[in-house]
Amino acid sequence: MKKEIIEKIRKEAKIYFQEACPSHDWTHVERVYNLCMMIGKKEGANIYVLQLATLLHDIGREKENENPGNLDHTK
Repeated sequence: MKKEIIEKIRKEAKIYFQEACPSHDWTHVERVYNLCMMIGKKEGANIYVLQLATLLHDIGREKENENPGNLDHTK
């Protein structure tokens, strides 16, 4: 069940990064995801939560780019 949820979120999240700048495009999300999985496993993290967080960590960046100086995607 969790695997199915992760895959659905991965599919939906990927849409948000189709027109993203190269420094924060989908390959960036994949790099962050892979690094977090490696660290998370070594540190005993809740992998499910980590998967969700890494797939969605920059999801608000597009709105921030549309409103420079008015939004911060990290808050």
